[in-house]
This record gives sequence, C-alpha cells and structure tokens, in this order.
Amino acid sequence: SDDDWIPFDITINDEDAYNVFIARCPNSLSYDSYEGSKVYESTNGGDSWANITGSGLNGENITNIEYHRGSNGGIYLGTRKNVYYKNESMTEWVLFNNGLPLSTYSTQLVPYYKGGKLKNGTNRSVWEVDFYETANPSAQIAANKLTINCMNDTVQFVDHSAISSVNPTWAWSFPDGTPSSSTDQNPQVVYSEEGLYDVYLTITDGYGFNSQTILGMINYTNDPLTMEGFDCDGTCQEGFISATLIAEDSYGDGWNGNTLSIMVDGVLLTQKTLSSGYYNEFDLCIPSDPNICVEIIVQEGGWPEEVSWIIVDETNNDILSGESPWYSDLYNSCPIYGCTDPNAINYDSNANTDDESCCFGAFYTIIMEDSYGDGWNGNILTIDDYQIELEEGYEGEEIICLASEQSCFNVVCDGGDWQYEVSWTIYNQQGDLIISGGAPYTGCFLEGCTDPIACNYNIEATNEDGSCEYPDENGDCNSVGLESLEEINTEFIIITDIIGRKINNIKSGQLYLVNRGNGKSEKKVHFK
Repeated sequence: SDDDWIPFDITINDEDAYNVFIARCPNSLSYDSYEGSKVYESTNGGDSWANITGSGLNGENITNIEYHRGSNGGIYLGTRKNVYYKNESMTEWVLFNNGLPLSTYSTQLVPYYKGGKLKNGTNRSVWEVDFYETANPSAQIAANKLTINCMNDTVQFVDHSAISSVNPTWAWSFPDGTPSSSTDQNPQVVYSEEGLYDVYLTITDGYGFNSQTILGMINYTNDPLTMEGFDCDGTCQEGFISATLIAEDSYGDGWNGNTLSIMVDGVLLTQKTLSSGYYNEFDLCIPSDPNICVEIIVQEGGWPEEVSWIIVDETNNDILSGESPWYSDLYNSCPIYGCTDPNAINYDSNANTDDESCCFGAFYTIIMEDSYGDGWNGNILTIDDYQIELEEGYEGEEIICLASEQSCFNVVCDGGDWQYEVSWTIYNQQGDLIISGGAPYTGCFLEGCTDPIACNYNIEATNEDGSCEYPDENGDCNSVGLESLEEINTEFIIITDIIGRKINNIKSGQLYLVNRGNGKSEKKVHFK
C-alpha cells in the first residue's frame, strides 16, 4: 500500500525469540489504511504477520510498544494521548492511563521490574505506575565474555533477569567450574580446562519462579587467535614469532584514539594504543608463515601527526614502521578484492579475489533528493532490475551497473506519499546528464546512435553516445567493418537496417530487420 514506508517500533517475547510484535508509528493519522493496521504479531520470526489491532485503538497514533517479560503475552502500547495494555487472554486493548494527565504524549515506555513499575517518558515529564498485572520473574543469563583461555580463565556472570525486589533468590549452576554453584546475583567463575561449558540459572521472587539454561555458553580454547598468539606460559605459540611494538607520541599525551590492530586472515589478533605519555612498548606474537594474510592497520584518531611506531623482532631488527593512518599487508599474501574478469569495464589487474562487482555494460550514478528532508516516504525508483529508495534525509547517491542492451531501460518512480518532494537525476560514467524526473514517473533511456542515417542507428536510443557509423561515399554500410552474418534462412527475402536499407553483413550488437517471405518483418539484434 501507499503507507508501507511508515516506521515501526518492535518488541520481542522474552521466552520465544520468534514471537515478535511491531507497532506502526506514523507522523499523523492522515493515512487511510492506518486505522485498521496499527499492531502486528509474528510467531515465526517475521516470515508472516497477523493483524492484532482490533477495535480498541481507534483514533490513536501509536508511538512505542513494550513487552511485559514473564507475562502471558502482555503488551504495553504508548500513543500520543494514552497508554494501552493487552495480553493473550484479552480480546481488545484496555486503556491504562492510571494517574496520567489528559493528552499525555508517550515517548518511551520502560518496565522497571525490580520495583514492579511501568515508567512512561512523556511530553509532561516522566510518570510511573504499578504494572497492569503481576507476572512471574523471567530469567536471563549474561556474561562479560563467552570465549576464555588459560591466560584469561575467569568469567563474570551478570543477572539480566526481570525480577522484583520481593524476596528474590538466585540459584546458579556451573558444571566443572569453580565454584560449581552460587546463590549470588552476579557470581564469578573460574574454568581450568579447554571445552564447552553449560550454565543454568533459576530465580524466584514473591510472584513465582523461572529458569534458563544455555548449553555450551562458555568456550574455553587456547586457540592462538584468542590469546593474541601467546601460549599459557607467556611465550609465543608455535607458528608465531616474538616481536615488540614501540609506540611513540611526539606531544606526550598518548595516541588520542589512534589504534594499531593486527589482523590474521580477517580476524583481529590484537589491538594496541598508547593511552598516555610519550612512549611505551608492547609484546607481540606475529604469525611466521608468509602465506598467511597478516594486516597491520592503524586507525586514525585525534592528532594523528603526533603518532609514530615501529615493530621490531627479537634481535631488534625493524619489521615494519609507520604513522597514522596506516595499512600494510605484511607478507603480501592478503586477498585483493575486485573484478577479475578482463571482459568487464571495471576489470582490476591487481585483484586476485573476485568480489562479484564486475560490470559488463556501463555504470550510472543516481542522485536522489527530497525537498523536505525526510526521505522519499515509500517512493521507489525502479531502473531495469534495480530498486532504489532514499530512506531518510535530503540527498542520497547510488551507483548501478546496467548491461549493454539495444532496448530501452525502463524507469519508474512511484509508490509513496509526498511525491512533490521527490526528484532524481541519472548520470552516465562520463558525468553526462542522461535523464531526470520526480514522482510519479514512467519512462526509459538508452545510450546509442540516434542519427537515422547512420549504419548503426538504434531507434530505441534516447541519448546520443557518439557511436554512430556512417555509409561510405557510395552509400554502402557493408564497408564499415561489419561482421559476417553466419546464418541466413532461405525463407528470408531481404535483411535491412532499421530504416530499410539493404545490408548483407551485420555488425555485432546492431539492430536489423528480417523481412520474411510471408510479408512479416521482425526486429532482431545480432551478438557474435
């Protein structure tokens, strides 16, 4: 529909990640279809949706939606005037404005489970009220890290449960960890051997209990990439060489956000920065195999001109030095992405890994503009198989590749609101203006020979590209480098160019007419 562009707020059932709810939140109530299509539910992660708007939200402009964890599908809705609630046992939304001033614009609803309150950020300050109904607690396990090793073997678990302050309890279980169980809210656990470790949590409060189990949550591995290349004794693992990073700052206030990262086959091995002062040294372990992709990347921060660094080996020989910003492929073994097909217009002779960017036609640049600055509000520009949209702001740009064709590329712009704000322009790769328009729009464009007296005149071309070829002094098109036509069926009477001149040979890509013995003519294109 015309209002598919309307933004939405989303919330998820804490017990079932596939149970998703969205509330559509437009900037006004002027959209005809909005009244009956405000709230939707999916039970399969968004593959399909059911409209659960009902009749209790007539005249309401929804602003946000929030799931009540631990409840029976309880949902709170904030609108520009009110707050509503509905759970699985209710057939309609219930007004839940207890204590709110009249016409209070709800910006964000936030459940405060510890105090049993719903907080409402509004245009009239922040308000709170007891939950519409009490619910069981909802257990949720979290940790400060999921991957550990022999040099970093301690996990800080964090309780992110929805639990009230009425007699709360926590019962954790950590098989093969130390401790193996705990009643603390946020326990700390040490693991001693490589492997995957399960975590269990059961919580209770004055309203009920709930449990969560995460199998294989903690991964204890001494893989060198998780240990910055070091072994458990602090030396470099096999396949790594010992090195030192010398970091310097000429002003003496540290690197001000500049960072040096070492990547191994696209995975971060380590990242260092000079937090303060003029100088510091850092121990490194760097892969020794020259066939491995090792990248040294210095990300620019503040005052990059002050930054310098050197990486030296065990005998103090320089391996690499530089400044900020910086990039180096240490062994020249990293993939160079680009188009590897010599037939493409963007063929990159330096590329050794194809990135599927090859273009076998021409690149076009599309400039999209919106006079109001809020994007195209659902209008979509369709060019051939491309669909392009300005989602927000005043202006956007996109580059597309269109294959070599002898027929016009269809252009359509339509499908949204506020169409008078929409404009767009298409340029070819030489920077020439090809076509421009707004919404609604229907048309086409094609670059080619537009001169009817040329041998390769294309009646479909809308933009001259300088490719026209002309007959010789005798009016003969056959002497301008035409390729042989390999197949001529005996039922053909005559083959002509697009304006009726007889031709015996056809150039690759040329439009021509085949006049058959039955009096019918067909327009064709020959590609050798």
